[in-house]
Amino acid sequence: MKATVDPEKDLTADGKLKISLNHAMSKLIIKITVNGTADAEMNKLGDMSINGAVVNGICDLTVAAPVVVPVADAAVATVVPYKGTDYCECILPPQRIAEGFSINFSYDGKLYIWSAKEAIELEKGVEHTLTLNVNTTARLAAMQARNWATGQLIDRN
Repeated sequence: MKATVDPEKDLTADGKLKISLNHAMSKLIIKITVNGTADAEMNKLGDMSINGAVVNGICDLTVAAPVVVPVADAAVATVVPYKGTDYCECILPPQRIAEGFSINFSYDGKLYIWSAKEAIELEKGVEHTLTLNVNTTARLAAMQARNWATGQLIDRN
């Protein structure tokens, strides 16, 4: 693939090259709340694992609009997300997970397991946030999708 630059269209006023990049992958953020009101204390959050997603993807860079897709016949995996100060996150190939998607974690010494009741769609360039509420069990409190580059909320209705 060969790129060409048209100085009249592809440069800024001060002569710098304009480059537009888009995210090829999908970002998954998991937030934990306690009793539906307070954000979880991250020091009480133990190990977390995300189950049921494919982590191996391929991308044909010779086409005009390359797209990352899961490897054919790839096995699902368990992913240990990065634990930040306010939430956990990982980056996954875009995919539709029809069944078997779950999140296991311990909080304040107790094990919680949340399983998706319907298909999960992880889209390219989208930051997906799952907010899980812990009380006696873990339940889905909210699910949001934002454009990863702009932060604009994506309306699913």
